Amino acid sequence: MKEIVTFEDWENTVIEPYIMLLITRKTCQDCVNVEEYLESNNYLINQIPVRKISLDNSDSENLINNLQWIKKEVDIIPFWVLMNYKKHLSTVRGGIKEARGLTTSFPVKRFQED
Repeated sequence: MKEIVTFEDWENTVIEPYIMLLITRKTCQDCVNVEEYLESNNYLINQIPVRKISLDNSDSENLINNLQWIKKEVDIIPFWVLMNYKKHLSTVRGGIKEARGLTTSFPVKRFQED
């Protein structure tokens, strides 16, 4: 799974149409379970690609410290954010079931023929 570590990673990610961000930590067993599920499902939730920000990755410390919404909103992990072209559409705390529910709350069009 692509991990967002730098501001460049962040900018390249948020310009995408419909993306799920997973805020995670290595010491969180629920996060480990979620990542194992994602690995076996091509890092997709309902056809939406997932990218992660790991709170314990020292390489992403500068990015995390500058994304104010992380400090304000992320209190329980796994934490999910559904985004579309830089816009936060919604968030949810929990596992795969909750993430799937988040993606079905919005009419996500992934392909031209949709």
